[in-house]
Amino acid sequence: MSAAERPTIGVSCYWRQAHFGAWTLDAALVGQGYIEGVRLAGGRTLVLPPDPEWIDDPADAIDRVDGLLLAGGD
Repeated sequence: MSAAERPTIGVSCYWRQAHFGAWTLDAALVGQGYIEGVRLAGGRTLVLPPDPEWIDDPADAIDRVDGLLLAGGD
């Protein structure tokens, strides 16, 4: 399957405090398994960061993807 034929799947992510070496900062994260699962199913992943603008108008993000995977939960 060529790259043009692969569906683009938007995957939601979430804010978490992350540690990178000596740095601790807020980061937009999604588990690698979600990304790998989309790839293994033949899709390409577009990680969608938390964006307050999308609460009232999600079309800007949704119009760019063929499917949506809502990841996470506490």
